Amino acid sequence: MNTASLFEEARQLTLAPRDVCALLALQLVGTVIELMGIFTLLPVFQFIQSNGDVAGLANQYEEWRILVDVYGAVGLQVTLITLLSTSFAFLLIRQIVVYVRLIFQARIREGMIARVRATSFDRFLHVAASYQDRNSAGEIVNDLTTELARCADYIFARLYYAGLLIVIGTYGISLFFVSTNMTLVAVLLFGAALWVLRGQMRKS
Repeated sequence: MNTASLFEEARQLTLAPRDVCALLALQLVGTVIELMGIFTLLPVFQFIQSNGDVAGLANQYEEWRILVDVYGAVGLQVTLITLLSTSFAFLLIRQIVVYVRLIFQARIREGMIARVRATSFDRFLHVAASYQDRNSAGEIVNDLTTELARCADYIFARLYYAGLLIVIGTYGISLFFVSTNMTLVAVLLFGAALWVLRGQMRKS
């Protein structure tokens, strides 16, 4: 995806670059928090398998030593309840971030449509009478309603795919830290599946 063209098209539709960046940043924050919620489930399984032997886990895993230190810094003990509560808290915060992003996206989308509509109508009122004679009122109304809504759908579809790339990139980087070999195998299998699917789609 061409980032420069995305920002240029957004600018032409009066969408400020800071709004585009804020929308993508909220996507990134939500993804990172979601990952933290998922990764905190791993200590839960390890805790259950070890029958709650926190000291043994801390001696065996560096991550557990860090986890015990973090919990101790806030005055909490590492128990099944606190681990589950932490995971739930991250997932809840992620849902709040998603809600804020959707509200923000709706606000800037409707604001963009209102600005373009007002500007276009104002310009139509000040063009030469010959132009107004050549273009019917129905065409103008269609342009300022249906076509403008389609234009907004297009630009926000591009923003959606940019956000999807952020999600894929964030998950990919995280998986490389967890297990490089497994991630490489998964990427190769996924790429092979896409290649086969692409060939089948071309035939159909």
